[in-house]
Amino acid sequence: MRPSQRSRTAEGTAALRAAHLLLDDEPVVLDDGYAADLLGAGWAQAAVEPWARARRRLAKSAAAAAPWAGRFPTGTRRLRAQVVVRSRYAEDRLGEAMERDEAPVAQYVILAAGLDTYALRSRHLEERLKVFELDHPETQSAKRQRLTVLGIDWPPHAELVPIDFERQTLREALADSHHDASRPTFFSWLGCTYYLTRKAILDTLRVVAAQPAGSQIAFDFWSRSLPRRADRLLLRSLRLSVAGVGEQMLSFFDRREATELIRQAGLEVDEILDTREAQRRYLAGRRDGLVMPDFSYLALAAVR
Repeated sequence: MRPSQRSRTAEGTAALRAAHLLLDDEPVVLDDGYAADLLGAGWAQAAVEPWARARRRLAKSAAAAAPWAGRFPTGTRRLRAQVVVRSRYAEDRLGEAMERDEAPVAQYVILAAGLDTYALRSRHLEERLKVFELDHPETQSAKRQRLTVLGIDWPPHAELVPIDFERQTLREALADSHHDASRPTFFSWLGCTYYLTRKAILDTLRVVAAQPAGSQIAFDFWSRSLPRRADRLLLRSLRLSVAGVGEQMLSFFDRREATELIRQAGLEVDEILDTREAQRRYLAGRRDGLVMPDFSYLALAAVR
């Protein structure tokens, strides 16, 4: 994927976070008041354009066009639920890691940060937490430019760490930053694993496994074992959408396969949440139709 395409992917994710505040009922799952500002005028289009492309592609198939025609609003809502829940999950687990008595975490690494806004929303923690955002230099430059236009200063407790994923390893990028390799670190890695090979995923997890005891990583992964037709269609549309910007979805895991991968990397599984478990934790009792897609899983792994 080219750098400019990375920016479009980041914008689409941020647009879904912004749409959550506009379209969904209380209580808010993720209160990201910066997302719409970072996107600027026309941000709502960024939330629906990938679906429009996928719809046009699906319409070429007579068999798929009719049953899919009415499913875009529901599909968008399910994807929005997945995006806000995965961010909320990672930030909740980070908060717990910071408050624990033994080896509390004071470093947070956000892999492929895109337009993530945690650094902006956590200024009150600047005395307790150092945030490292890793992403392609072009994506980071666009983010800084937007903040400058908005008159928002970059928070002093956060560092933008450029990484060219095609030429650098995670280990090299961290070594070039102010990250302290002798202290426990919490990592989040959201919206990434399905675009990577199994080897690339394993390599990243092994870098985390080499961190001091008490380090953790929260990440999401997707499964292709889907009993509901609506979720199969949703996943198909997503694959068509990202294909439109030159990307492919490469890796899918069930719970057992993800557990094996985590252990092979040298980490221990703290928990893996499937859709129903995540739904109970974050979306129980809602009446706005905010429901997780069945293919979404959340994982927390640790260095012991």
